[in-house]
Amino acid sequence: MPAEEVRITRITETIGRLEAGKLTPMLRVEFTVGEHGPFSQEFPRATFNPVVARTALEEFARQLQQLSQGR
Repeated sequence: MPAEEVRITRITETIGRLEAGKLTPMLRVEFTVGEHGPFSQEFPRATFNPVVARTALEEFARQLQQLSQGR
């Protein structure tokens, strides 16, 4: 069964904290998965890669679909 469609609804810049506790600019990507959501994931602005971000969102969608199959 194909994963449900990931639809990005908004991208905003925020300030987040890295593992070392340092404040850093982040990109928050808000999205839906099919009829589910909204969800969000944050990525460091300095190393942002749209391919990596899209892959992370699609992996989240696959995991969500596995959870939904148990209904």
